[in-house]
Amino acid sequence: MQLILSQSNFPPKCLHFKADTTINDIKKLLNVADGYVLRTSNVIPTINTKLIHLLQENSNVLFLTTSLPILGGKGGFGSMLRAQGGKMNSKKTTNFDACRDLSGRRLKTIKDAQELANFLEKEPERKRKREEKLKKKIEAVLNNQNEPKRVRINDEEFEKNHDESLENLDDVLEKALLKKKKIIEQTKLKGKSEKEEDNSDKRNKKILKIWGESDISDDE
Repeated sequence: MQLILSQSNFPPKCLHFKADTTINDIKKLLNVADGYVLRTSNVIPTINTKLIHLLQENSNVLFLTTSLPILGGKGGFGSMLRAQGGKMNSKKTTNFDACRDLSGRRLKTIKDAQELANFLEKEPERKRKREEKLKKKIEAVLNNQNEPKRVRINDEEFEKNHDESLENLDDVLEKALLKKKKIIEQTKLKGKSEKEEDNSDKRNKKILKIWGESDISDDE
């Protein structure tokens, strides 16, 4: 059985190993530095793992790679990922028009094509409805032509009485408005004269009061 070993900065090595050879034996044979591990493409075996157990079915060749594991962080990364995942789930988009299908066409293009196909498919039905609507309009016009036309009656006396009634109504309204305006003006004038009389009385009383006080002081 063969072993293909890949090392950084070194060309690959091809080795033969027995069925009971372990990972630790290979590390001692190649003087692999401490801290480095031997791993397959998807497994990091322990030092006591036998190489034969790492072989895939129906294969006599084992591929190993030397690598230096990266030390872990302080932890808490999983909880942070879960929190971010919750935020991302709450903001899920429902617009996938910019995405593409397996043939490379955008979903928006496919959707527009489907809508256009549906529109063209229903076009005969819409055309039939338009024709029916137009036909009904034409029939309605033809039916109205068969009905008796309205006759206009000219009654000169009625029109004369109507015009006179409107003129009389205008005169009555105009007289009523003038009368109301006159009453308002008279009320304003009356209120103004009463206010002026009150002011003159107050002024006269004030003058008499002043003269009365001066007379008293002169007598003293």
